[in-house]
Amino acid sequence: MSKKVSELNQLCTMEEVDMIRLQLKLQGSVSVKVNAGPMAYARAFLEETKAKKYPDNQVKLLKEIFRQFADACGQALDVNERLIKEDQLEYQEELRSHYKDMLSELSVIMNEQIMCRDESSKCGVERTFSRILSKRTPVLPTVSISASADV
Repeated sequence: MSKKVSELNQLCTMEEVDMIRLQLKLQGSVSVKVNAGPMAYARAFLEETKAKKYPDNQVKLLKEIFRQFADACGQALDVNERLIKEDQLEYQEELRSHYKDMLSELSVIMNEQIMCRDESSKCGVERTFSRILSKRTPVLPTVSISASADV
């Protein structure tokens, strides 16, 4: 799990973000089937009845790693949202929805509230990004005025 956190953080802080790798990592982190991926680890080791089988310090460490994982996924979603083109907005919303579902499930498993990172109100640990460059040209909003419009 620590490796997943590191990989997500590294992808988010590259000078030129590799969008394909970022999206693949995001999808593998937040859009996985019920019995696969990071949440399978959370259920296997952090659910209350199962966590009692392991040393407290190890359970606390794994919980902290999952908090970092949740934050790294939120950061990756934010970076992805800033860099995607309009044709990927629906995909971004799907990823964000899966992320929120993951946080809800993680909150239940860990018996604590894991907060969601949203562009408007970021929760959790704030991170400063090193320079993030997009290869696409920024698109400025356009305004069209009809000839028959009342002024």
